[in-house]
Amino acid sequence: MCAAARALLIDFNGLYAYTMSDEISLLLPRRWDLFGRVVEKIVSISAGLASSAFTQASGELAHFDSRVWLGVDDEAVIDYFRWRQADAARNALHSWCYWTLRKSGVSVPEAVRQLDRSTASAQYELLTRHGVTFDQLPAWQCRGVGIYWQAYEKEGYDPIMQRPVVTRRRRLAINMELPMNEAYDALLRHIMQAAEEAPV
Repeated sequence: MCAAARALLIDFNGLYAYTMSDEISLLLPRRWDLFGRVVEKIVSISAGLASSAFTQASGELAHFDSRVWLGVDDEAVIDYFRWRQADAARNALHSWCYWTLRKSGVSVPEAVRQLDRSTASAQYELLTRHGVTFDQLPAWQCRGVGIYWQAYEKEGYDPIMQRPVVTRRRRLAINMELPMNEAYDALLRHIMQAAEEAPV
């Protein structure tokens, strides 16, 4: 999933890619105009690219669908990514419970029955009874993974001026320990602000 998210981020000139479970959310800049912003083109190419990148990285045939969502302002975009991160935590908790029950010998129908309409606290208790502390699981399993551009300085040498120089470059950062709540908001704001300040 990280390979597919990375491919989308690079090929679509995105700002931020977030992946959890079987989905990827890609944040594009306001001034983005690839494919003339034609929705059908964006949807078809992004689904095809994600499918091929995932298939190549995993060796398993995969196919993705795609859709476009337009955020009216920065706050709506932040709310969207907060929602996806909250959904990642809910999915992770439920999946851990399901597979914990299955590995303990519970049948598929019984595992589904036990988890149907169970509260988060009941699911935490179930995991604790089986020796799993949900809050101590790797952050990427519970909150997803973020991929974004990170600026850094690179030292070099100018042969014409015959002196050392420092240039500003960018590289992709893969964050497996995304922050939560206000700290996540701050990270997203920083990513969006950096894009606004970058030259066109």
